[in-house]
Amino acid sequence: MSNLDPRTIGWKRPRTLDGRRYPLHLREFEAYDDVIVAVLGEIEPATFDDIVARLDDRKTSAALSGWITSARWRGLIEVDRSTPRRRPWTYSLGPRGRSRHTGVA
Repeated sequence: MSNLDPRTIGWKRPRTLDGRRYPLHLREFEAYDDVIVAVLGEIEPATFDDIVARLDDRKTSAALSGWITSARWRGLIEVDRSTPRRRPWTYSLGPRGRSRHTGVA
């Protein structure tokens, strides 16, 4: 999330620069971190469709939209919004996601 307060990354409930807190209902999507970070780490930058095409499990595929929201809040991924509005956004691992993917802190 572009307005995520960098001082709060890693907190249980990160905050935005304007003080909003990580929504608790997004916690359920954290269970998909390992699988989706691994997929994204292999194909980034990737669109939503690129990612979902490489997920083997239907439940994980169905959770992708919520996971993206959760992962952005937690600084795991970054969104490239520089593409024109009519084209799909692309996602890449952020520093925390890259560290999780490579296993290097």
